[in-house]
Amino acid sequence: NTTDFQIIYQLDNVDAAGFGASDFKISVEANDFLVVFIENLTDFANKPETMEDAEVQAVVESLIENDLLEALMMSPELNVSDFHGTLPQGKFSFNMFNKIVGVDALPEPLEDQTYWLQHVNSNAQLNVDKDVLEFFAGLYVEKQMQQTPQIVESMTPEQISNYAAEQTPAMLDSLTQQGLITLENEKYSTTFTLKGGEADINGTPF
Repeated sequence: NTTDFQIIYQLDNVDAAGFGASDFKISVEANDFLVVFIENLTDFANKPETMEDAEVQAVVESLIENDLLEALMMSPELNVSDFHGTLPQGKFSFNMFNKIVGVDALPEPLEDQTYWLQHVNSNAQLNVDKDVLEFFAGLYVEKQMQQTPQIVESMTPEQISNYAAEQTPAMLDSLTQQGLITLENEKYSTTFTLKGGEADINGTPF
């Protein structure tokens, strides 16, 4: 037997450490999950934290040997069906749908990335106002600069922040020229697809 379930987190307003957001929602859906696998996984999660490493390893191996293949053969889905919010800089929305397909045996080793790329179908879409992406891209550039000792020693925090803000438009322009993001009507967007081991971003294989 399989089961479906959904988890929704929703907040009208968020204000933490000077970071504000409103109309914040994330909805996660799981479909066609094997009931016995979920039950055994829940039992494992509820076991005492004092379990010895050998006991933990034995439980994990038992889950893999007894339940994992059957669970994957059900072609389960794990989706972020709705993730959106409003920041001071603007709005964003994101969704991602993932489905296991065509599994009839477990790979050796289990971590075989090539195998899983062939058996996972994914679709994702991100839409974000221009000012929002520029804000987070600026924070990323600033963070990278702060990890370079020579920069930290020669520039003040304000200078680093200003320089990061100056570099951000060029970085986003580069991503746009590469086709990784698109800009239209002051909004950035990107789509990602993975099927049969082949992936593309905005229709361009990579």
